[in-house]
Amino acid sequence: TARFAAAVAGVRQVNVLQFHRIGLQKFERLGRKPAGFPDAQSPASGALAAAAEVFQKAGLQTYAGG
Repeated sequence: TARFAAAVAGVRQVNVLQFHRIGLQKFERLGRKPAGFPDAQSPASGALAAAAEVFQKAGLQTYAGG
């Protein structure tokens, strides 16, 4: 969570990145199960900015997007 990250010594910034499915087809071609959440979808519009705001309010320099 944001409070945990802010409490870790040395953590000064957070990069909030949107989930993507770019590598999923490669895993399928190789006959492998993708790691993580294969059924996950990209977040709704505004969710990335809302998540970044949580980290900013915890006092961390935050970048949203890639």
